[in-house]
Amino acid sequence: MQEEVNGPPTPITPYTACYCEENVYLLGETLRRLLPPSAKIFAVVVSNPTKTIAVWQQLASQYSALDNFLVVWDYHVILCLKLPDVEDVWVYDADTRLGSPCKWDQTFKSNLVAPTSDEPDDVPIPQSFRCMFRVVPIDDFLANFSSDRSHMLRFSPESGIEEYIAPPPEYPPIVGSRTASLGKLNTLMAEWVDMTAEGEGHGLVLPDYEFLKDTSWIERF
Repeated sequence: MQEEVNGPPTPITPYTACYCEENVYLLGETLRRLLPPSAKIFAVVVSNPTKTIAVWQQLASQYSALDNFLVVWDYHVILCLKLPDVEDVWVYDADTRLGSPCKWDQTFKSNLVAPTSDEPDDVPIPQSFRCMFRVVPIDDFLANFSSDRSHMLRFSPESGIEEYIAPPPEYPPIVGSRTASLGKLNTLMAEWVDMTAEGEGHGLVLPDYEFLKDTSWIERF
C-alpha cells in the first residue's frame, strides 16, 4: 500500500521548461508570501566546476527507466522547505518524475546519488558528474537574482541570428530588488551557478557528501 504523503501544497505558479531558476524564483516568492516568517525556505542551485551534473528521474530525460531517466544538466535549481515544528524537509522540483513537493529522503534516494559515507571519495559517481550545492535563504535569492536569459541563446546557421534553445517565459526577465538598484541585470551564471564564485557568490556552497548526508545544513542559517 502506497504511503500517503500530506505535504505542503504546491501553489500554482508559472512554469517554463528549461528555466528552473525562474520557476523556483516565482515559487519562492509565492511561498514566502503565503507561509509564516518562521518557515525556512531555500533556493538550492546545483552545479559543479565543469557544469556537468548527473540528475536522475528527470522529465526531460531522453533515456528510459533502465537508466533511471538520467539528464546531465549544466545546472539545476530546486527549492527546499522546512516548516516550523515539522520534522520533514520538502523538496520542490517541477522537473522531476517523483512529484513536487517530495520528502527529502525520497527525493535524494531516487533523484541524486547519495553518498555512502562522509568521505569525499566514497561517492560512486565520476568526479566530473558530481554535484555541488549552493544553498541560499529565499529572501537572499529573491533580492539578488537576475537573468537576461542570454545563456539560452545560440547562433543559428539557418537564420543567421541568435535563437533561444528553449522557448523563454512569456513574462519579462526577472530582476531582484537589490540587483535592480545596482543595475545588475544578469547575475545567474556569475553569482549563482559558478560554484567557485567568491565575494559575489551567495549562500553556502556544499559538496555532495556534506549536503546529501542529512539536513543539518539548515541549522547553519
